[in-house]
Amino acid sequence: MEPTYLFVLALAVTIHQSHAGMFDSGKCPANHPMKGFQASKFTGEWYIISFKPNMMESKDLTCRKTKFEVVAPDAAGNNIRMTASDVLKGVEKTKVKTAVWNEKDGGKMMMKQGMMVAPFTILDTDYDTYSLSWSCVDIGFMGHVEVKWIWSRTKTLSPAIKEKLLQQLKSFGIKTEMIVVDQIHC
Repeated sequence: MEPTYLFVLALAVTIHQSHAGMFDSGKCPANHPMKGFQASKFTGEWYIISFKPNMMESKDLTCRKTKFEVVAPDAAGNNIRMTASDVLKGVEKTKVKTAVWNEKDGGKMMMKQGMMVAPFTILDTDYDTYSLSWSCVDIGFMGHVEVKWIWSRTKTLSPAIKEKLLQQLKSFGIKTEMIVVDQIHC
């Protein structure tokens, strides 16, 4: 076997093991964006109730919320701004992400954070109480990275609504392991 191939294979296995639990095998499940999603009704502040930690979002984040805004498109076509704030080890941080959204795509948009562009999909929302969103990126032979979020307009969400959203994820073939965000000590 060629040394370069062995090096690449060893590097991939090392990366995969160092991010155990962040990669899932196979390709992303089918995407099910909410039909008829209305970004203007979604505008406002949302609290993250539960999420799946990933390379960009530590399991130790608390007090998580995001302000969604419809804005005039910039040169790249970004017309959604997401201003996210959270606390990590007592330090509050704020990040601004943008996304390109087209009404014909329902709840599907392409989100940009730094140099990374990834799909961001609103699977369901009633606009006033809850929202369920998901992102998945195929990464070739290493499988895929899947992230999901359960949101609320308040710092809490009823167990019945949360269970309904988890059942919806399961019906789409999306895994439901998530952690609960501490919104109480904010």
